[in-house]
Amino acid sequence: NGKIILAPIYDWIDQFDVRESRLTLIKKENDSYNFMDQNKNIVLKNNFKNFAFILDEYQFINPLPDQRNEKFIKISSINGKYAIFNTKSHQLISSFDYENVFQTFETLKHTYFSVQKGKMVGLIDDTGKIILPFQYSAIQLNLINLDLEDLEEQNYLIVVAKNNKYGVVNLKNEVKIPFIYSYIQRIADWEVLFKAKKGTKYQIITKLGKTITPDLFDDVANFERVEVPNYKTYEDVNFITQALTFANGKMRVIDSKGKFTTGAVNMEIHKGYHTFDELKFALIDALNSDDGSIVTGKQI
Repeated sequence: NGKIILAPIYDWIDQFDVRESRLTLIKKENDSYNFMDQNKNIVLKNNFKNFAFILDEYQFINPLPDQRNEKFIKISSINGKYAIFNTKSHQLISSFDYENVFQTFETLKHTYFSVQKGKMVGLIDDTGKIILPFQYSAIQLNLINLDLEDLEEQNYLIVVAKNNKYGVVNLKNEVKIPFIYSYIQRIADWEVLFKAKKGTKYQIITKLGKTITPDLFDDVANFERVEVPNYKTYEDVNFITQALTFANGKMRVIDSKGKFTTGAVNMEIHKGYHTFDELKFALIDALNSDDGSIVTGKQI
């Protein structure tokens, strides 16, 4: 009907690329942003300087809504501090108090975020409530898988560090693995396993802090679920969880029970590709070959 919805004071206007958000992103000449809802109302009282998706538990950027059909992003104010914005409810769940928002994971009840305040890090939930206090120097949310049976959120474990030592706590901030390691990293999602470093070597430990093998390693890759066909029925499929270990110049595969499933293999330098473009063009040539083979004669 010719009615002006937004005055011509914006650099550009575009649909915000989050499903179910029903938001339009608008940018002003001073490089500040805001949202407009379906009723043509400006959502936030003050414009914000920037916005970004929050890395998930696999350290991916995922623009899709979670199981509750919600999606959270981080937005920064003009002074550089961050807040968390719910793109479904169009509400801020925190004030602009944080130096950064690092990572997120979800449970059946809540979505959680690792955040930095001052020089320390902690954990907050999707209501803005502080779950883990800001007393840690590092926090990891890697591979924290959604547990459909954990209705009371008893089994979620967070890797944290303080006083130059790493340990593991639960969502009540109770210590589950003591702070005796120089580094800990979760390396399995379906099963709770960590690689924990003392001195120069790693151990593989469970959620109880128990080792699955007495062997020590220079490094351990993430565990992966591998499909094992059932050759008796050719119908049922079993899965095993296994990882590649490195020790003293040799590699071996270990399963989640601590059993080595291969012998030791020497680690050797292979002739490969020097640049990504070289690899890309080699793959294109292979795909365009007569037999469609990916084998190019070089190790990738």
